[in-house]
Amino acid sequence: MSRPNTTTLGMVRADSRREHSTQLSGAWLILARGLCVALIGFSLTVFFADLPGYFARLQLVCGSSDCALWQLTPTNVLQLQQVGLTVGSYATFGVALSIFAVFFWSLVGVYIAWRKSNDWIALLVAILLVTTGIAGQSVPDFSHLSTPLVASSSPWFVPTIVVAFLAAFLYLLTFLLFPDGRFVPRWTRWLMVVGIALTGGAAILFLLQTHFSKWLNPLIYAAIVGTNAPGLFAQIYRYRYVSTPTQRQQTRWVVLGAMVG
Repeated sequence: MSRPNTTTLGMVRADSRREHSTQLSGAWLILARGLCVALIGFSLTVFFADLPGYFARLQLVCGSSDCALWQLTPTNVLQLQQVGLTVGSYATFGVALSIFAVFFWSLVGVYIAWRKSNDWIALLVAILLVTTGIAGQSVPDFSHLSTPLVASSSPWFVPTIVVAFLAAFLYLLTFLLFPDGRFVPRWTRWLMVVGIALTGGAAILFLLQTHFSKWLNPLIYAAIVGTNAPGLFAQIYRYRYVSTPTQRQQTRWVVLGAMVG
């Protein structure tokens, strides 16, 4: 009888360990689950607390030449009236669309957390999906130091900004670590330092109501894109040279989910 190839068995066992290396147990599992529930609960609480103010802000008509991206202008109001719509109906549709988007992202995130609650990478992806869905409704406007969801005078302004920048940080962290929890290539771990400096620094300046000049806005967005781009490179490199067949299937599902989202 032929004996199994030792090298092949070693590769299979190594792949199995690598695929299961992100599973937790004991106190670490309880801590990870608790953190996941806390962050998801906090993010959703902030979003629903912002909705009344969001509905009111969507009905504000900008009378100046320097309007925020989400604000209606007198021309927009006339265009709505021409098709039989009011500012109130516009605001209702905007809020309903935001609720639907957040519900979709959160549903997928909660489903992943429920199915893989003992895997810290799965919990990380779940938190990312929920915060991304909410952050997508409240993209910070650096020119006006505001967001669509909440005004800077609102008591929910700071929590809303925290959720928005948390989503940006988790995006980079998840793409650098998924699916086995390791930085591949190893030098990409240093990008986390850059990511923390950019997202944390921008959040602090925003919360301090620091004025952003027009020329600084493109620089900020270019820096954020430049930091996140290596995450995409890391995923491509990992998929081609490192991932096991199971991990490649996981990557395809995540990419599909991101595209649909």
